[in-house]
Amino acid sequence: MHVDVFTKGKTEEQNEDFFGYDDTTYVVADGATDKSGNTYNDKTGGEIAAHIIVATCLQTNLNGPALVKEINQRIRQEHIAQGILEATEEHAKNRFTGTFVCVRHIEKEFVITALGDVSYRLNGIYTYSEQKEIDIINAKKRADYITETHDIPGSRRFLYPHLSMQFAYQNIPEHPLGYGTVDGSETPDKYVHLRHYPSNSIERIEIFTDGYYYSP
Repeated sequence: MHVDVFTKGKTEEQNEDFFGYDDTTYVVADGATDKSGNTYNDKTGGEIAAHIIVATCLQTNLNGPALVKEINQRIRQEHIAQGILEATEEHAKNRFTGTFVCVRHIEKEFVITALGDVSYRLNGIYTYSEQKEIDIINAKKRADYITETHDIPGSRRFLYPHLSMQFAYQNIPEHPLGYGTVDGSETPDKYVHLRHYPSNSIERIEIFTDGYYYSP
């Protein structure tokens, strides 16, 4: 087994992506940038969510919806511990939120659980990637703003209200802009990607977050 890892946060002090592995399990988690503006012991909600995701994947042998349910339960417990449960129930933007890919090597197969826009590629060919419709819409708004104003640094500030509003679609399967995350609530099974692959058919697995502008 050979493992290569590279990660880079938005700043030197803040990285909401996290990776972990052991002899049989490999996990990449992407914590959502916290729109509440709060930190907890100098950690953002996204950082906390990413660490909970990785720890849960490594500490259990769960897959698919059962794994997602366990992660949600642990995130909810952290909301309680931080004294913010009421705020998280009032608005999704206050929740510790993340997405992930978890790969397990179980006997003669690889079992992969994926949720959200963390992606994976097998043997340099097949790529699984889940793009949120709301992200595509917001990306166009940002691109249009830059085209009209040439204000690249200010484009993030322009987009911020739209990013905050997208939490209204989080784990809402009946809405056309709905998307799945782990956030301490209930994640609909329709958003959970679970696949089994014969291990003798896989030579290389790449996992990457949406920080890449193209598949590596």
